[in-house]
Amino acid sequence: MSVLETLEYSRLLASREPNAPRIKEGSPSALEVDPNYADAHNGLGNALLQSGQIVEAAAQYGKALELNPDHVEAHNGLGNASLQSGRMDEAIAQYQRTLALDPKHADAHNGLGNALLRTGRVRDAIVQYRLALEIDPKHALSHNGIATALVQTGRMDEAIAHYKQALELNPDFAAASNNLAWVLATCPDAAFRDGAKAIELAERADHLSGGRNPVFLATLAAAYAESGRFGDAIQVARTVIELATAAGQGALANQTRDRLKLYESGRAFHENPTAPTS
Repeated sequence: MSVLETLEYSRLLASREPNAPRIKEGSPSALEVDPNYADAHNGLGNALLQSGQIVEAAAQYGKALELNPDHVEAHNGLGNASLQSGRMDEAIAQYQRTLALDPKHADAHNGLGNALLRTGRVRDAIVQYRLALEIDPKHALSHNGIATALVQTGRMDEAIAHYKQALELNPDFAAASNNLAWVLATCPDAAFRDGAKAIELAERADHLSGGRNPVFLATLAAAYAESGRFGDAIQVARTVIELATAAGQGALANQTRDRLKLYESGRAFHENPTAPTS
């Protein structure tokens, strides 16, 4: 469903329910009354989630499921909303319900992989990403997800291949660009490090994100340090600390302070080795 359609659905719902949340005043005229009303709630949920209104999106998915308890996309949407709000158990349950209704739902396999990865179930996450890629080999999000999981198991060569595949499918995939840059800058195995390429990727991710993402900037600082550009690394690291502190990201700010000490002493930051696992 397109953003235009979801905006139209919001108008449709507002005409039926005066208290329904509105996406944007002056949005396109409402669709003709749709007999499949659950779809309208699901469409509005998608638009709300895309605009960052997670609680409101979850409420709309819930309404869709009240009308149609087997609405596949509403279960998946509620899984996405739960994932974004940090409710991992609920996210896992919703993705599993989606897959019970539609085992070939690549997005749900990917979402379940993300939730499992965030709860430390790395091997289970890899299984879900592989299932998503069996269904849709061009699923860029799953290539990025499985790469991140493979990094945690020490399988760097496979991880790098999947990050590259994600970027081939979507050259503007900022997260994948950042993630690959981090590996190339900080991998404990020097054979996989490439400071120049890490800078290229990190600068690309920073540009795509608007230049104010402290996580991406932390990667850029590490890439500069790996390439011996310690003055640039120090400057960017200080910006990371400022942005992360302002955003309440204390852990990132503290990690960057520790890395800043390395940069100031003329040393790059490298991750601790991880033994490869099957």
